[in-house]
Order: sequence, then structure tokens, then C-alpha cells
Amino acid sequence: MTSRALLHGLWLLPEGVPVPASQLPDVKLDRLRATRGCITEADHSLVRTYSPPGTVDRLTFEGPQPRSLLRRAIRSTPIFERNVVIRSQEPITIDSRTRAEALEWGVGITIACHDRTDGIVPVAAATLGVPSVYRWWVAELAYEAALYENAQLLS
Repeated sequence: MTSRALLHGLWLLPEGVPVPASQLPDVKLDRLRATRGCITEADHSLVRTYSPPGTVDRLTFEGPQPRSLLRRAIRSTPIFERNVVIRSQEPITIDSRTRAEALEWGVGITIACHDRTDGIVPVAAATLGVPSVYRWWVAELAYEAALYENAQLLS
């Protein structure tokens, strides 16, 4: 369920609680009724039967370039823990400017070299805030990506 419009409609319905159809905008009502497996309808009320496939707690940016990875992590939302994993064949050091910026923005930095990992900057806790449809959408995208990655090729 990666349609943001559909997720916004589902977000209006608490799971398992009947909501009178008259309380929903017509466009949302039409979209919900047109999608199979998300709701049940009885006595002029809708009940959401669909839940997110999971939650996303942390975003990890992985690669060889500390500065570009850190910039990507900083641009992502802090409602998730953000971590940079630098993969290197040779031991490397992180300059003080990069360390300071990672600390300021709460982005963790880990160096992975061969079989050894070193935590250079600890990751800050996510900013929890109010749960929203955005978190649900990200969970759906992550689930979709996991399904795609783990799909068996048909021959």
C-alpha cells in the first residue's frame, strides 16, 4: 500500500473501530471502497482491517564517502535514528569537522573495515513526535523494497 492518498484515507480510520461513512470525505470514501482488503463496511460504517506491515526505526546510509553519506543522512527526517556506515578496505579516520557535524545533527558514524566495526559517533535517539501517515508510508515503502529484494526470479 504505497499510495499516499489511500494511506491518508486509512489513517482516518482507527484499526477495528467502526467510523460512520458520513464522517469521511467523499473522495476518501470512494478510494477506500475501491481498494480490496483494507476495510469492511456494515451499518453505514467502515472498519479498517489493514495495518502497516511493520515499522521503520532507523535509516542507514552505507558507502565509502563519509561527507556525502553524512549529508544524505542529515537531509533525512530525524523521526528515525540515522546512521552512516563507512565501508573501507583500509583503516580510515574521520576528520573533526565531520564528527562535530554528525554530533550536532544526531547522526551516528560507524566504520566497517574487513571484519571489524568501530562506532565513531553514537547515533542520537529519534525525535518521536506524533505518529503520522508519513511513518506508515515509509514502512510500506520499506516492505515493498524488502519484497522486491527477496522475490525469487521465475524461469
